[in-house]
Amino acid sequence: DYKFVGVNQTTDTAIIVGNIAEGSPAQQSGLTEGDRITAFNGSVVTDADQFVSEIKANAGKEVKLTITDIQG
Repeated sequence: DYKFVGVNQTTDTAIIVGNIAEGSPAQQSGLTEGDRITAFNGSVVTDADQFVSEIKANAGKEVKLTITDIQG
């Protein structure tokens, strides 16, 4: 089950975090609702399906997310 972070929408430059599962690695890392994920392990991500595929392929591994908060 990969319901740890919800993706409400995407833009041309980011995935926007919608919700975070309580106690999940995403929450523990400090991700919050409204954060904008711009890269996953150094690769630009703008598609929710691509993002979920990357998460699944790297389950249990440490990953690097490039984010900006809701303030930009």
